[in-house]
Amino acid sequence: MNAYAKIPQANHNHVLVIDDEPLIRQAMAAYLEELGYRAVTAANGAQGLARAREQPFDMVLVDLRMPRVDGMEVIATLKADQPKLPIVVVSGTGVLDDVVQAIRAGAWDYISKPIQDMDEIVVVLERVLEKAHLIAERDLYQQRIETLNKALEKEVARRIQDLRLRNRDLTVLNRVISAATAALEPDKILQVLCGEIALAFGLPQATAISRGSSEADAAFTIVAEYCQPGRARMGREAHFPNMPALDLVMERHLPLYIAEAQHDARLGIYQEALQQRNTAALLLVPLVIRGRVVSVLMLESETPRVYDEDDLDLIQNAAVAAAQALEAVRLHQELRERAEALESTVAQRTAELRVALKQARAADEAKSQFVSNVSHELRTPLSSIRLYLRLIAQSNPAKQAHYLESLGRETHRLQTLIEDLLDISRLDLGKARLQLRVMDVNHLLSTLVQDRASLFAQRHLALTFDPDSALPPISGDPELLEQVITNLLTNAMHYTPPGGSVRLQTEVREMDAPWVTLSVADTGPGISEAEQPQLFQRFFRGAAGQDSDAPGTGLGLAICREIVKLHQGEITLESALGEGATFTVWLPAHSTTTSTPMSAQ
Repeated sequence: MNAYAKIPQANHNHVLVIDDEPLIRQAMAAYLEELGYRAVTAANGAQGLARAREQPFDMVLVDLRMPRVDGMEVIATLKADQPKLPIVVVSGTGVLDDVVQAIRAGAWDYISKPIQDMDEIVVVLERVLEKAHLIAERDLYQQRIETLNKALEKEVARRIQDLRLRNRDLTVLNRVISAATAALEPDKILQVLCGEIALAFGLPQATAISRGSSEADAAFTIVAEYCQPGRARMGREAHFPNMPALDLVMERHLPLYIAEAQHDARLGIYQEALQQRNTAALLLVPLVIRGRVVSVLMLESETPRVYDEDDLDLIQNAAVAAAQALEAVRLHQELRERAEALESTVAQRTAELRVALKQARAADEAKSQFVSNVSHELRTPLSSIRLYLRLIAQSNPAKQAHYLESLGRETHRLQTLIEDLLDISRLDLGKARLQLRVMDVNHLLSTLVQDRASLFAQRHLALTFDPDSALPPISGDPELLEQVITNLLTNAMHYTPPGGSVRLQTEVREMDAPWVTLSVADTGPGISEAEQPQLFQRFFRGAAGQDSDAPGTGLGLAICREIVKLHQGEITLESALGEGATFTVWLPAHSTTTSTPMSAQ
C-alpha cells in the first residue's frame, strides 16, 4: 500500500471515471477503491453524462479522445449542468493544446497518459478536492457576509421608514397646530394658549395647571399664566394640594363650568385667591392626549357669563390644538432620541460587519497558509524516505545500515509531524477533552525531572528543580500538562549548548486571584524581540531552530499554548539574544468550591 492511501481526506469521496479503454478504466477504478474512494465507471462520454445526472459526484476523471461524445463535449456539458463540479482530464493525446483547451473549457487539472506512477492520480485528486473544499468555504463565508449585509440593509430600511412615517406625522401635526402655537416648548405652547383664549373672550385671566406625576408630588402647579395689565399674577410658586374640581375634570375628561367661583367648596384653597381677584365664574377645560389629561386650562371671568356651544367648541378646539402641539413636542423629542439610537445601532452593526468580514478573510488566509505549510512539511520527510528507499535498493549492502538509520529518523520525523497535526486538529475542533482532577504540580514536575535527568546529563547540561513548598493544587489534566512541560523541557535541552543549565521552578503569584506558575529557564542563545510575537504560530521556527540541527516541526509551542488555554491559563515568554529564554505557564489555583473529579471540554 502506498503512502497516499492513508490520507484521510480521500475517504468516501465519490469519483466518476469516464474512459473508453476498459483496462485503464477498470485499473483506475480499482486503484481508487483501494485508496478509500467510491469509484463509478463509464465506457463513453454519453454514458458518463448519464451517470453524472443520475447521482452526485465529488469529482470526474474524463478521457479527451472518445468516440461520438468526446471529452471536450463532456466537460462543456458538465460545466453547464454543474458549474462547481471538479473535472480532471486524463489526456493521452500528447498534445499540449488539447490540455490547454480542456482547462479553458472548465477542467480543473489534468493527468497525462500513460500513467507512470499511480500515486500521481492521488496527488492530483487531493489537490483538486482541497481546492474544491476551499472554494466551498469561501462561498460559505461570502454567503454569510451577504446575509449579514441584507439583514443590515433591511434593518436600516425599516428604521428609515419608521423615521419617515414619524416625520410625516409631525409635519401634518405641526400644520394643524400652527395657528395655536408658534413654539416647540410645552410651557410656551400653554402660555400662547392662555393668552389667545383670554384675548378672544376678553377674560382677565387664564391659567394652565398641571399635576405632579409622583405620589410625593401630587399637588397642582401653575405652569403658564396670562393676566390683564394691572392684575396680580399667581406665579409658578403657587401650589394647590387639594382641589376636588380639578380631580373631577381629570377623571371625566370633560369641561366643568363653575358659575359661583367664590362660594364653591370644590375649589379648595384656590377659592381664596379667586376672592382676592374678584373672579365670579370659572371654566375648567382639560387638555387630553391619548386618553390622559396633561393639563387643565382655568378661565376666569369677573362677571357670571354663559359660554354657548360655539364658545365651548372654540375653547375645546384650541385645547385640542394645544394638546396636539404638546404631543408634537413629545414626538419630536422621541424622534430625536430614536434617531440617535438608530445611528448608534447602525454604527455598531456596521462595525460588527467589518469585524466579521475581516475575520472571514483572516480565516481564509490562515487556512491557505496552513495548507501550504503542511504540504511543505510533509513533502520533506517523504522525499527523504523515497530517496533512501531508492538508495537501499541500488547501493552496496554495506551502506544499508546507515541508510536504514537515516530512514528511521525521517520516518520518526514524519510520525512526529502527523501526531502534532492531529493534536492541533483535535484542539481546533474542540475534541480534546480535559480529564480534570485536583493535582499537585510539584509532584508532576518532580517525576518529569527524574525521568529526564539522564538525557540532560548525556548532553552535559545541568537540570535543576526549585519547587515552591507552599504551592496550592490546581484543577488540571495531568497528561496534557505533562505534554506541555515535556515540550518546554525538550526545547530547552535542544537549544542549550553543552555546559549550560536548565532550571524548572514553581511559584504561587497573587494577581486578581491566586495563580500557580511553572517556568522553564535555559541558558541558550535566546530569542530576538522581533521573533517573539511569532514564536507561538504554527510551523514557525526561529533563527536558532533554523541554524541548529535540533529536530522540530514548529508546532510544539502552538500546541502548548492551546492546551494552557483549555486550562483557562496563559503561557508567557521572557528572553533576549544571548541571555537565554524563560517560558512561564500560568494556571489558576484550584478553588475549594470546585467538586472533584471534574470533566470539561
